[in-house]
Amino acid sequence: MRAVIYARVSTEEQAEEGHSIDAQLRIVREFCAHRGWTIVGEYIDPGRSGRTLRRPKMQALIADAQLHLFDVIVVHKLDRLSRSLIDTLTLLSDLNKLDVSFCSATEQFDFTTPIGKVLLALLAAFSQYFIDNLREETKKGKHERALKGLYNGSLNWGYQRVPKEQGGVPIFDPQNIEGYRMAIRLCAEGQTVREIVHAVNAAGYRTTGNWGRRPFSEDTMLPILKNRFYLGEVYYKGEWLHGKHKAAIDLETWERAQEQLRRRAVKRVTTKLADRIYPLRKKVLCVTCGRLLRGHAIKGERRYRDPASDYDEYCPEPQSVKASIYEEQIGAFLSKVKLPTDWKAKVLARLGESVGTVDQAQQARTRLQSQLERNKRLFVLGDLSEREYLIERKRIQNELAAIPSTKSEMPDLERAALLLESFGELWHRATDLEKLKLVNAIVEQSWRKGYRIIAIEPRPAMFLLLSTINHDSNDTDESETIRVVEPGSGKPGRIV
Repeated sequence: MRAVIYARVSTEEQAEEGHSIDAQLRIVREFCAHRGWTIVGEYIDPGRSGRTLRRPKMQALIADAQLHLFDVIVVHKLDRLSRSLIDTLTLLSDLNKLDVSFCSATEQFDFTTPIGKVLLALLAAFSQYFIDNLREETKKGKHERALKGLYNGSLNWGYQRVPKEQGGVPIFDPQNIEGYRMAIRLCAEGQTVREIVHAVNAAGYRTTGNWGRRPFSEDTMLPILKNRFYLGEVYYKGEWLHGKHKAAIDLETWERAQEQLRRRAVKRVTTKLADRIYPLRKKVLCVTCGRLLRGHAIKGERRYRDPASDYDEYCPEPQSVKASIYEEQIGAFLSKVKLPTDWKAKVLARLGESVGTVDQAQQARTRLQSQLERNKRLFVLGDLSEREYLIERKRIQNELAAIPSTKSEMPDLERAALLLESFGELWHRATDLEKLKLVNAIVEQSWRKGYRIIAIEPRPAMFLLLSTINHDSNDTDESETIRVVEPGSGKPGRIV
């Protein structure tokens, strides 16, 4: 059995006899040797409290358990895992779902035996009970806080926290509160949300809290303008209650602002929901500014819009393009795809070149999954920014998706080939909703420049098929060519 050791000692425990890392490792190694288990790893968190599972090596241990890199975790004592009963029971329950056992070298906790597994199932049931009970108690606590006039959750922009020992009632944030007052007054005067965003950003104000420090957009500004928290109220379960914090604006100004928002909301409702289906939703990136185009409607006409201006950024590409222009280009390109009769042989040859043996493919998956978990841990620890984390996650996920299995890929390719060969007929008869499903089945991403789609990144199986096609440059107008980008490349650079 493949075993790993977990050892931990807090700062207070380091000087205590029997708690040292060396003592824990010695006892656990002897225990594993007696059982005949092979130690394949050791995870050590020195100077770390047991009150939380957010410890570097503990998080690494959990990530490696998800990759099935070992069969059993062995500790000196149960409290080395955690001093929180709920955390301990939850962790043991999660390990059980992963078929990873747990054993304490000095206590009667051994879940590798049949009776131990039954005990673990009982503990998991108790864990769920404690979690459910804690959830109910948390709800009671939040309700009680609201009744006392205290806020729950994240604090709103324009306010700053006050320590609990000082009353816990938030006060105005001197750096941002005037930014809110400017925004709500402009709204009351009839300015559009977009005009308010430009004014607030131009004045130097930026978002805070969970949004991070970024320029405002309509999506981040609108909830602020509608929030009654700024009237000195707190929210709980659909009800606004009197809060202890000071109001940031008077009721008359706030109500005039809400009336302006309601009027504009009525004007914006110009089409039915059924008329607003966008087959390329979340599929078109602007090659210049890098932002995803959004679907919107103007007087009933579906269009794709570049949101760069929402963030006070300039992009020289067209801000709004009729939806059918991009959709027809992708539809026409995919409708012309004709697979060669020997596509299966070509795909198998490509699989052999890029992946090799099944073992190599599995090794590649394991390596990339480890990178994915490491990337997550670095983000949690603050070593990666949110943007860096998302970019790296996308790259790794694309590489994972691009690794085919020679055992299971062929049936998927058969279905993909059938879809490609019948695409033209299906697209011609499809509704917008059906077109959306067709695009999702084939296209991972696409890029636009001006009024043209210049490249698409197909899903991995589709890329394997498209890579078998011989393109004749004499039969193709270069100005109308859509390049096919290899999955995981991250940009429209490589042409098939």
